[in-house]
Amino acid sequence: MGIKKLVVNALALGPTSRGFTGGEARRWVREVYRHKTRNYGFSRKETNWAIKRGFMPEQVAELGLTEENYRDYISAKDYAFLRPLNGTYSKWITDKVTIHTIFKPFRQYMPRIYYQLSKRYDETQIIPLYDDNAGDTFDDVLKLIREKGAVTAAASNGVSASTVEYRDGGYYFDGKKLSGQDLKKKLEAYTSTIVIKERIETSDLVDNGVLNLIVFNEFGDNPVIGDAFFVFDEYETKPLRTLAQRKADSLEEEDVLDDKFRKVKAEAVDASDGTWRGSKVPHWDEITDVIDRMCRFVPQLEFFGAEIVISPEGFCITRMVNHPDYPTVKPFSKETSAYLFRKVEQKKEAFAKGGTRLSRGFKKVKLKVRAAFARAFYPKGLVPYLSIRWIQDVWKDLTTNKETTLKQKLWAYRHGFLSYRLLQYGITKENYGEYISDFEYKWLRHINPKYRKWMEDKITVKYVCSDFNQFFPEYYYHIICKNGNNKVISMMDLPEGYTNEFEDIFRLVQEKGVLALKPDEGSHGDGFYKFTYENGKYQLNYRDATKQQVLDILEDINNQYLVTEYINMCDELKRVYDGSVNTVRMIVFKKDGKNPQVGNAYVRFGSKKTGAVDNVGAGGMTATIDVETGRFHDAKIVLHNSIEDCPVHPDTGVPIEGYLPHWEQVKADVLAVTKSIKQLEWFGVDLAVTNDGIKFPEINRFPDYPAVEKYTKPTREYLLMKLAGKKRMFGYDVKPNRTLVHLPKRPEITDEKR
Repeated sequence: MGIKKLVVNALALGPTSRGFTGGEARRWVREVYRHKTRNYGFSRKETNWAIKRGFMPEQVAELGLTEENYRDYISAKDYAFLRPLNGTYSKWITDKVTIHTIFKPFRQYMPRIYYQLSKRYDETQIIPLYDDNAGDTFDDVLKLIREKGAVTAAASNGVSASTVEYRDGGYYFDGKKLSGQDLKKKLEAYTSTIVIKERIETSDLVDNGVLNLIVFNEFGDNPVIGDAFFVFDEYETKPLRTLAQRKADSLEEEDVLDDKFRKVKAEAVDASDGTWRGSKVPHWDEITDVIDRMCRFVPQLEFFGAEIVISPEGFCITRMVNHPDYPTVKPFSKETSAYLFRKVEQKKEAFAKGGTRLSRGFKKVKLKVRAAFARAFYPKGLVPYLSIRWIQDVWKDLTTNKETTLKQKLWAYRHGFLSYRLLQYGITKENYGEYISDFEYKWLRHINPKYRKWMEDKITVKYVCSDFNQFFPEYYYHIICKNGNNKVISMMDLPEGYTNEFEDIFRLVQEKGVLALKPDEGSHGDGFYKFTYENGKYQLNYRDATKQQVLDILEDINNQYLVTEYINMCDELKRVYDGSVNTVRMIVFKKDGKNPQVGNAYVRFGSKKTGAVDNVGAGGMTATIDVETGRFHDAKIVLHNSIEDCPVHPDTGVPIEGYLPHWEQVKADVLAVTKSIKQLEWFGVDLAVTNDGIKFPEINRFPDYPAVEKYTKPTREYLLMKLAGKKRMFGYDVKPNRTLVHLPKRPEITDEKR
């Protein structure tokens, strides 16, 4: 790391501890450094005045800021401080593929995205997005270009875009003629995700301007268009660059202004009625109606920008922006500014306590130290926090596993295994190469690319899989912190006649009899409540509770709860134990990146120790499911850090064995859902088998290596294939890494062993 970068990181720790993201803190520090060390045409006095008040001198000049009026506008520094204003749900509008996926009901108002091109290790993966029956080869992409005449190749998560045309019998990329083979090579050269989408042209109906909207939805049910203006600039002309082209640039990107403060021609639109140049913006009423419906469709999104191209035929929302650029031509409106000022005060209040700042600053330092530790002592590609997790896992295994000798333990650790796996799988010196080790599995994280973010929370999964809504529990409410207090937000399955009030949750449970209260993020059943109403009494996890006790949980700002349908499992699983929803875990993978298969399946049973959930680590059981027949058997339980046979349930005395109903249909439905998520290939699918079908409580992006269950041979072979692919990517197939903690050397597996 260079001296300059070290200094920037050190100076950024202060603002980071006060609530800035690390990236925004570093950007602000760099901008201050540049303006104090370079000549941008402003005096030292002007520069210092601007920076002290949270602006750059260019912004002061463009916006006409003075000592008398600068307090009327949110500063660039405070605006950066607010990022990410949408929190975890920022991911919904950070790239074109995700927008295309989340906003399915609104695709008619957006450009058609024909293809997504991504890297699957060293190969380009082509994913059809508009037509599921379309081909997925480069020849199919070229055929589409010929049919359309012109398309746009655009970065999925950026503003760069290039025009791809077919005319006069030849292909053109940004006006440069290429052969079909050369165009293919060019598209293959992009390492980041790009999309091939419909080409949208601006219209002289609005002087070829692009309508920009700034939208905020402070409480989830009151969307407001705070700003509206036309930008008159070259549309989608910043060309795509390959990695080689970026590396060929003479200056580092962070050291180039990249005309950040260039003057853009823009004209304000009256956001209250759409008046522009003396008349109403074409299609204004329909535009505002669509924006309003989109906001209510995703009420978790609080602040965003939308870019809209208008034509005589209608309009197209060409881009959604999670955190719109700070204005360079006109300041935010009074309405938008007032909203942003409120958010700044709320965030500053949250970070006002010295303990909070100290804790955040310490956390950032810890993360950097951990990352440096991982880089220094572990192979490239390891997620940093797993470097510490591996040490913890080894220590726990070393001190608690009484089934193996010290010699066996040392052999296991040297080969990447926790020692209890030796007995669990029957691993020996002769066959260990047939198995994926614990450390190798950690190093593989993440198999799925960046779109694994879709599986990070239950709400996003629900939107992503909306075509299969019948397989998910009904979502009634989301309780989320707004302006320092928890607020009830209605979700897509709420029955008519209910409002966004805590009181209506109690009215709903009285109607339904039982609801599920579960954190919007998390796993292992942590924080789950079975919420029931019977004979005039409320219960949480089978214990009587007052209305106030329930409210105390729901109103606690540390809790962000989903209120959903409670899933009733099938009679066959109820027979064994009825005190929890006993869920099935399926390991699903796509060996070819396209077609899923079930590698493993097992069912988990709760107990009196686990309460209303089936957490195996807290006293639950797990039983193997035969993937072919649906028979569950060979139940195990963890007792005293040892895996023990558990043929009968300890609370009911019922044998833990039987057959899951309509198993073939269960598998078919799981495969249909996972196949529809084309961007991902490795899943830990949690589902409840009901008398009528299945329900998905959640889908995991990277399931834990099972502590009790055993990966089947097909699953292990898939993981070993991915291991080999990642080794190739980092060059470890040719030259083994020499770090202190290293990937274990693997023996060659002969066809006979396979």
